[in-house]
Amino acid sequence: MINLDNQHVEARIIARKLAPFSQGVFVVGSVAYDPLAVQDKLELEVIVVIDDFRKTDFEEIGVALGRELNPHSVKCASQGKIGVFDIHYTNDFATGIYFRSSEAHRAVCNLGSYGRFTNSNSTPRSCALRSLDGDNKLCDNFSLVEGGRIYTHYSVLEQEGKLWLGFPATNLLMDPMILTGRNFLQTSFDEFYNNLKRKILERYGDGKRISLINSVPEHLVGGVPDMLRTKLDLFLE
Repeated sequence: MINLDNQHVEARIIARKLAPFSQGVFVVGSVAYDPLAVQDKLELEVIVVIDDFRKTDFEEIGVALGRELNPHSVKCASQGKIGVFDIHYTNDFATGIYFRSSEAHRAVCNLGSYGRFTNSNSTPRSCALRSLDGDNKLCDNFSLVEGGRIYTHYSVLEQEGKLWLGFPATNLLMDPMILTGRNFLQTSFDEFYNNLKRKILERYGDGKRISLINSVPEHLVGGVPDMLRTKLDLFLE
């Protein structure tokens, strides 16, 4: 079992180091919504929202973190071809830092999509989606670029008469923990919640009983705390 204090400390160190470059930093996953369930196999997931990838000095970010960024992902980001790329490392526990442009963050909150770079040597990052009925779907839309692929990742996808939620949306529903940029991030989160409520009512009307717990991936459902489960169940009320 991980000492959770170490993960929280690492998250705040990351947030402090990246404060000069970011609009906001937040933690998603079990570390945010259910600290007592954290196991050593779970990753600390930190999302860093950056104003404009095309105007960002990623070399300085690498120096600030003391880590090398993938040159191919940096090139795609600097050219505005992607909205997200990530780096991963393991010390006492696994950590993932997900750099998200403000444009991609707006897309998530507006129920849209963005491009995410995946190194050619990494596991393919197909977009996993789950419907409000609990069905699963994979979207494999990608384009080849130097050094990897750019996958399309959806916040919400309307297809086959259903709404499908991707991890960008699920992460915002499951009590993200804001570290910096509270006003900016909370405003954007509230915008997302309102947009999602409106979209669900447009699609299903107000006569059908909808619970967002159905959209949580199967491997996570059992670990959702009671308070969060109730919040998801009553999302439209």
